[in-house]
Amino acid sequence: MRVLAPIFENLYQSLTGKRVQDFYFYQRDGTINQDLPLYNFWTVVSLYIGYYVVIFGLQRIMKGFQPIRFKNTVIVHNIFLSSMSLALLLMIVERLISPITEHGLFYAVCSADMWKDRGLELLYYINYLFKYYELLDTVFLVLAKKDLEFLHVYHHGMTLWLTWTQLAGNTSVQWVPIVLNLAVHVLVLLLCPSCHGSTNLVEEVFDHFPDRTVFHRSLVCLLLQLPRHHAKQF
Repeated sequence: MRVLAPIFENLYQSLTGKRVQDFYFYQRDGTINQDLPLYNFWTVVSLYIGYYVVIFGLQRIMKGFQPIRFKNTVIVHNIFLSSMSLALLLMIVERLISPITEHGLFYAVCSADMWKDRGLELLYYINYLFKYYELLDTVFLVLAKKDLEFLHVYHHGMTLWLTWTQLAGNTSVQWVPIVLNLAVHVLVLLLCPSCHGSTNLVEEVFDHFPDRTVFHRSLVCLLLQLPRHHAKQF
């Protein structure tokens, strides 16, 4: 029995006036729903490039200024980020329990029937939109004149691309990287409660769990996508 799904569906309908069951990113005719914000490939490309222009341009500008710190703002930002990640994680996992327990993991990774759950697709889309908000992490780092780690800077950009391409590609396996990514954000909140006053929670977590965390997550995502190419019966 789903507990969070009815709450989410009622909230969505009250805010938008539309039913979750009527949501489509990837429409039945094989095209992307053009009524949705940030659906277009070139929009994603422009914002992706713009992110790096802003980050590296701002970094150059800040060389002539003292660090700007927004401690309270960053605390609120980090708590909101982790809280939203937890909410999305729980709602997605709740919707995955039934297909996995009834049909198995292979089905959940490879079957096109996974797209019959409109609420799951909507949660994927909300997660994609949330990746734009996460770009603020790097902005706060630049304004505070912190060193920009290669992994951090390019992780945000590539995660944004990954979520869009999986949505546009109508893949069943996309819940795997989404769940792993959200779980990392939640673990940041649970394992590093003292980090809320820092500029970036993820940066602090990697002090305890070095770059292997993201490497292992990416490796799992890659391995779980391989069976999809061999799933003829689905």
